[in-house]
Amino acid sequence: MSLRRTDHVPPSHLPDTEWGRDFQPTVPIFYEMSANLGVRGRPIAGIALHRKKKDRDFSGRDMAIVNTVLPHLARAVQDFERADSRALWHDQIRARLVGLGLTRREQEVAALAIGGSSNREIAARRFISELTVKDHLKNVFGKLEVRRRSELALRILGGAARNSRPPSAPA
Repeated sequence: MSLRRTDHVPPSHLPDTEWGRDFQPTVPIFYEMSANLGVRGRPIAGIALHRKKKDRDFSGRDMAIVNTVLPHLARAVQDFERADSRALWHDQIRARLVGLGLTRREQEVAALAIGGSSNREIAARRFISELTVKDHLKNVFGKLEVRRRSELALRILGGAARNSRPPSAPA
């Protein structure tokens, strides 16, 4: 939910506040609307909108528009944050797969499998069928002489598998 500064302090009293004395004179803003972004009760970011004194205060319609956009913005920020850290994790796994005699596609599939993606998720991300994912994993397991994903993860990550998890993996 977004709040206007004038919801707390009337514009006529703003000059008498610490904000009005210390902050407002240093920047060309007078009206402010701010909100915290969160997903599932976890704060992830904040947003603040400002207007100059010559402009009008934020209206109820302005606040309604911002409140409509906030949940979508929060999810976008979270998805961007998650995708960025997952990409780094994926790249680290891929680096460990180089030189093991796997094709590029087998490396991609193996890295996603080690990162915790299901066959269905791998298929969707790589635009291939689940059967093709299974075939790639069968080839990877054969080439690396492992029988399951956990053995693959241990083989590729070694001791790191015990001490680190992909982003947003359960503890």
